[in-house]
Amino acid sequence: MLIESKQHAYIAYEVLEKIGPASAPLFLDHLVKKTRSRGFHDTKALASVGRGNTEVIAILLDGLKNWPVHGYWNAAQTLHEMGSSARNHDQAIPILLQLSESPEGPRRAAAAYALGGVARGIDDAIGRLLEMTYDECADEDDYGHLVAGCAVTALGEIGRQPDRVIPRFMEMFDTFEEFDVDMGYGGCHARLCEALKSFGAAASSAIPVLIRTLERGLTTDAEEAYDGDILDLLGSFGPAAIEAIPVLEKLDRAREEYLYREQCEWEEDEDDDYDDDDQCEDTPDDSEEESEFRETIRRIRGY
Repeated sequence: MLIESKQHAYIAYEVLEKIGPASAPLFLDHLVKKTRSRGFHDTKALASVGRGNTEVIAILLDGLKNWPVHGYWNAAQTLHEMGSSARNHDQAIPILLQLSESPEGPRRAAAAYALGGVARGIDDAIGRLLEMTYDECADEDDYGHLVAGCAVTALGEIGRQPDRVIPRFMEMFDTFEEFDVDMGYGGCHARLCEALKSFGAAASSAIPVLIRTLERGLTTDAEEAYDGDILDLLGSFGPAAIEAIPVLEKLDRAREEYLYREQCEWEEDEDDDYDDDDQCEDTPDDSEEESEFRETIRRIRGY
């Protein structure tokens, strides 16, 4: 009954995801059919109910090759969420690697995304995914590098061979253009920083690049200098990132001065009877709220 309801079907799919393969006799065919449908977003249900089922995996691999765009992205999402259990089909990774060379850029991107789950923890796809980080294909709205971005995410999820992967990520800090606008809220390096995090302490070799990227903020508009994703990554390294503190302190002062000027200008605009004797003080007051820069410094220093 819930599945037939447009408003409440998601509840049924959440329950099926929790039940898993035990619900396959009643619901597996329905879920496979829905995965081909436009607007279906509950792929986790099929990933759970069909987990490790070689027939379902074969259907998804065929869908990734032959279905229209909405269907093959659903297939890629489902394979990604199945993770290593999709390797029950011994051709899963070979077929995904073959599809990663499709003449259609979005289909290449979908294959890369699927590989991030299916090849997690093994080395089989790393070489091809590194090649894909050079792919110039943009998303349909020309926001940024669609294939390269999916390859970056996949490499982070696989989390292997940091000696090969991290140097490539460092090269991409100045060239990669993010295609997902939702990943730009904390800065323009969210995808790379998230992928680097998965390598733990090994990613500390990227600290000099992170510092140089922040330093550029000292010569640009202070409003644009903030990059929360880099700050969070640096903070996660703890004392290993101690060399970043001087730049963080400079950025913190620059940000305070910028906010102080903005506040003064706002108060002037609000007060029609602005009096010179009531101007803001020459220096900003210490803020009671800890800035993101000071929080990062505290994390690096370990307290």
